[in-house]
Amino acid sequence: MKSVFNGLKEPVITYFKKNLVKEVAKAADVLSDKIQSLDVVDKISINTNQLDKKRQIFYYKPTIQHKIKSDNLNQSEMKKITLSNVLSRGFSSSSTNVVKIYSSLCTQYYELDKPYAPEDALICYSNYAAEAKGSMLEPMCGTGRFFIPLLKKGYNITGFDNSSYMLDICRKKCEQEGLSGKLLDASFENFSSSFLYQLIFIPSGSFCLLTEKAETHHALNIISKYLEKGGKFVFEIDTLRSVNENQGIWNKNSVNKPDGTKIVMNTLSSFDSNSRIQSTLSRYELWENDILLETEVENFRLRLYDMFEIEDLLKQYRLLVINKSLPYTKKRPDDKADAVLYECIKL
Repeated sequence: MKSVFNGLKEPVITYFKKNLVKEVAKAADVLSDKIQSLDVVDKISINTNQLDKKRQIFYYKPTIQHKIKSDNLNQSEMKKITLSNVLSRGFSSSSTNVVKIYSSLCTQYYELDKPYAPEDALICYSNYAAEAKGSMLEPMCGTGRFFIPLLKKGYNITGFDNSSYMLDICRKKCEQEGLSGKLLDASFENFSSSFLYQLIFIPSGSFCLLTEKAETHHALNIISKYLEKGGKFVFEIDTLRSVNENQGIWNKNSVNKPDGTKIVMNTLSSFDSNSRIQSTLSRYELWENDILLETEVENFRLRLYDMFEIEDLLKQYRLLVINKSLPYTKKRPDDKADAVLYECIKL
């Protein structure tokens, strides 16, 4: 069988299987209508050290087959397709720096795999909420693992996230609980508020999703701007000790959905010691028995920190570290800690 993919260049896709997607959506200036089947190469090598380079772009060289409708298509023409759309419901011929994460399949997997916050983590942040005695803000609140329990306790809490899929699940869970919480579809780039907060918190290492220096600085500026003087900012970071040991090795996990279908997740990690960014290429597949219904690929990037470097950064935004510990304990972290919880006050 002829391969649709020829001439793939570095860096990105590692392996494909035959009948990869039941339906591949439009490629704006390459393909018209829909492709009902797709034959692909079984294996393609990847240079994991290059995973984050060149905007996660690979080169797509279409081969004309009778099931592919195409007009004015030069068979040797190379089309750039961004990683964010590879193997998902659509292709795009324009490149972009932004790779969206927490899309539909990813969010469903996350909710099934981690529906509730760990008990010790929830107790920890509940204690901070009790001490705050005022309004609080949870940026990057996701599906509401912390937001909803705190809302149920009667706290005045606002949450925001830039994943509409995660917010949709969070809102539905609030409705099921009869709760009315303030949830905003926003990121640090466009968040605004008419009042200040006594507590701002980012649990579970989500702060590390801010991988670029500019967005990290902007986020800390927003946090400082909307935090009351004397208010607390509590968050966790993953340290360099948390680097995935299985670099360049595919790992596979799966969850079962209530409707009998299954979501399979395959992940491949790489770490750039210069940028201190760990990238995890995550491929999600929705299966019904032996039929592949949908595929989604995301590239999760985490900025890992030296345990002390974050403190100098916080000082620039009048955020003074008053306590640091191993998450959800009172133990002081040492140089072997893979995660650290910081408690800061606004000066």
